[in-house]
This record gives sequence, C-alpha cells and structure tokens, in this order.
Amino acid sequence: MAIGVFVATRPDIIKLTPVIRRMKEESLPFVLIHTGQHYDANMSDNFFGELKLPQPDSFLGAKPETASDVSDLIPRITNFLKKNPLDAVTVLGDTNSAMTVAVSACVLFLPVIHIEAGCRSFDRRMPEEINRVLIADCADLHFAPTRQCLKNLIEEKVPGEALFSGHPVVELVEELKPRIERLGRPQGLDQEFVILTLHRPENSDDKEKLGFILRSFGRIQMPVIFPVHPRTQKNLKLFGLYDKVPKNVQLVEPLGYLEMLRHIRYAHFVATDSGGVQQEAFLLGTPCLTIRRTFDWPETLEAGINFLANPEMPGFEDTIVAIANAADSIRMRFKNVENIFGGTNASKIIVDKIKQQQFFRDSSL
Repeated sequence: MAIGVFVATRPDIIKLTPVIRRMKEESLPFVLIHTGQHYDANMSDNFFGELKLPQPDSFLGAKPETASDVSDLIPRITNFLKKNPLDAVTVLGDTNSAMTVAVSACVLFLPVIHIEAGCRSFDRRMPEEINRVLIADCADLHFAPTRQCLKNLIEEKVPGEALFSGHPVVELVEELKPRIERLGRPQGLDQEFVILTLHRPENSDDKEKLGFILRSFGRIQMPVIFPVHPRTQKNLKLFGLYDKVPKNVQLVEPLGYLEMLRHIRYAHFVATDSGGVQQEAFLLGTPCLTIRRTFDWPETLEAGINFLANPEMPGFEDTIVAIANAADSIRMRFKNVENIFGGTNASKIIVDKIKQQQFFRDSSL
C-alpha cells in the first residue's frame, strides 16, 4: 500500500514538490492524486513539467465549473478512497480539496497528514480559515511551517502530533535562486515595476472592490505587472472592467513558476492576496503589500517587511503610494529578519517522520 498525496491547485503542486521528490528518493510508496480544483493548464498542468514532477497517478476529474465545490468533491474523493486502499493521506494547506480529503479520510478511519498546518487568520469569514480548523480536527500528524503555527496548534490542543518542520517551499526557492540571478531582470522591465496578483473571492468576486483596487494602482508612477488568475479574468470580463484598468497596469497571462519568482525577485514591491506569494516575496527579499482583511503570516508583519492593506478601509490608496515610496528602505530590513519559514530540510523532516509512523503494513518501512 502507499501514502495518497493529494494536490488540487498550483500552490499545492509547487509547495509539495520537495516532499514528492524526497518521497521518491527515499523509496517511500506514494500515489499522486489531482482533484482537479485548478483545471486551467497554465495554473496546474504546466507546473508538473516545469518542476520535473511525475504526472498524477489519478485525476479525479472535477468539472471546471464545480471544481472547488465541496458537494462535487465529496463523492469523487470518497469513492476514490473506497476503491483505492491507502495507508494514509497527505494534504497541504487550506483548499476545499484538502479539507474534503481530510474529512473523507477521517470518516473512513484513514490517517491524515497535514503539511502547512496551524496557519491561522482568526477570520471566520474566510472559507480557508474554516477549512484549516476542520483539517486540524481530522489530522493525525501536523507539520507546522512556522513557530507561530506550531503555537496555534498546541493552544488548540489538536489531536495527534504537531511539530515544527519549516516550509518545504523554502527548499524550492533556494534551489531556483541561482537560475533567477543568472536570468536577471525580466525582459523589457529595466525600470522599477510592481507585481500584482489577485484571486481570492473577497477581492475578485466584488465588482466595486476589484475595480477600486485596480484604479488605486494607477496612482503610482511605474508599471504594475498583473498576471491574471482565471477566476479574476472571468470576473473582469463579467464586470466590464477591462476598459477601465489604468494604463500603467499591464494584464498578462499567468506566469510559469520560475518566471513568477523572477518577477518577484526584481519587483520594487509585491502586492497580493495570496499566502504563497507572500512567502515567496519574503524568501526573495522583496517588500510585500497584502491586499486582505487579515494576515496568514503575522510574523512577516511583525518583521516590518509585509504590510496589510484592506480595500474596505480608508487610506488604501495612500498605503500603496507609501509602500512604493518606502520600498527601498523596507528592503534593508531583511538583513535583520530571522528565517520565519525554517531551513532547507523541511522535506527531510516530513518524510522521516512519516516513515516512523505505523501507517504502513510493510514493516520494512
């Protein structure tokens, strides 16, 4: 039998890459399953090739229009788990797919391994926050990416065992840094620029808010490179906002992972509602503006290198201008910031710990 490693989105694929590679190196039996939550080739398929990962052993085939719908995912995942015996399941983060896998496995008495466990915003308006708590209640093994995440898990008295592993994405970014430096600045961007990403429903599903966010970036005198997530692209069309985007905001197709890291590395600052992009900005030493109501990574706020900008509150536009003006001085603070997300051994800690568990029927493991 084997461990079932479930992926659903572009960040899952990226963040689990070091763990999947380590499992292969250690000859740890595993099956890679894609639920289909990110169905766009630019947001999923392309990353398997770019990161040299094996193609999924199974694709659960969630329909594009319902790919993140729990009511669609539950029967697909439950049926798969019933038909394909596994020793345990592994999920990452806080997606609907991760939560559904965890709950379905728990009901079937399968051990659940949670990577990137303990992240909390304490904002129950976020679907991701509900998912995190539900996964924590189901998991038997919790791998915390930061010390604060571990503290959260201990205070919540989660079942099973919780430990600090660091985050596996650190390994991947460190591996790619030399290539990024050799490539240098993105072509055609010799001047200062900003990289912007938006995909969360709280921003992209609200016509007025999405339009306001984009207009606000028209106040800074530099190009804003905006790789458009499929969800956001659909809403830009639906809301009739394409013709209202400021001239300095350049809409582009989603970037490959290496190219996205390259843009983050050389950006004047990053603006995002993505937890993963916040991490990557931190690891590449680029100031970050988080466009949300709450933080996922409060440690970066405390370090003074990541800033919260809530479009629902007064002063949002002024905050963008202030970060643009102060980005060079903010960048200097990285010299004194500890490595919040751990070192380059997270995948080893995770795989070694999994191998120690009594998950496998084969006692040789």
